This record gives sequence, structure tokens and C-alpha cells, in this order.
Amino acid sequence: MSDIDLDLKEIDKAIRQQLKAIDRAVKADLKKLIGSEIREESRVPIPAKTKRIVYERAKGRCERCGRPLKMSDTGAHFHHLRKPTTRPRPQNVQFLCAFCHKQYGHEFKSRTIGYDPITGKPRKKVIIIRKKVRKDPSSPYWKDLKKSKKKTKKRG
Repeated sequence: MSDIDLDLKEIDKAIRQQLKAIDRAVKADLKKLIGSEIREESRVPIPAKTKRIVYERAKGRCERCGRPLKMSDTGAHFHHLRKPTTRPRPQNVQFLCAFCHKQYGHEFKSRTIGYDPITGKPRKKVIIIRKKVRKDPSSPYWKDLKKSKKKTKKRG
């Protein structure tokens, strides 16, 4: 091999190292930027009073499938119908079991917001759409609830 080939390989290696360093610096800056955006939009916790009102409204059952739950269960979730950064009110919160919350509560969409100047790959932003979860009338838990109600005779 000639000296020119060795010089070209060294130059190529140096360029690749510089590009990797630039890529690391850009990624670090992006992490700082994204981290600051997340800190600005902090989740507002649901007050205990609001949780109690929502739990009583749901009568201790998941508002979708009707599964009986206790408020202290690990599978009991409170679902924000609006952004979790807004003040939660009873009409904006639903009581769901973990399965219904994961399955029906959110819709994740991503959209391209630009392209990475180094790699050329698209940069995507994930948008969370919070959906109101509707009651599932075919659930066996709702059928059990209907059967357990006592019928009262009208006196007249």
C-alpha cells in the first residue's frame, strides 16, 4: 500500500471519530431540551377528595367493564380525560381497572416534526390522546350487578 492510501484511511478514521463526537453532543443537547419540556409540564396529582368522589360515583366498579375494585387495589387506576397537567375534577376523571386503562384509555400517535441533520432519520413526537372510556354492556360484571338488585313491588 502506498502512503497516500494510509493517509486517506487515517483521515477517514479521524472524520468518523469527529462525527461520532458531534452526534453524542447533539444527543446530549436533545436530552436536556426534552427533559426541560417534561419538567415544565408536570403531572398534577389527583386529590384524595376527588378520588373518593369518583370512586363513589363508580360504586366501586371499573367504569368500563364493571369489575369490582377497591380504591386501594394496585389494579385500580384513575384516568384523566384531559391533560394530566390540568387541575383534575370529578367530571374529568374516570375509575378504571388496570386492563381497561391500558387497553382503552389512551391512543398513542406519532408525527414527524423534522429530520436529524446528521443521520437524516425522521424525528418523531409522540402525542397521547386521552379517550373517554365507555361502559361495556356485554361485560359479565355488569350482568352480575343487574341480577343482584332486588326488585321492589309497588304499593298502591
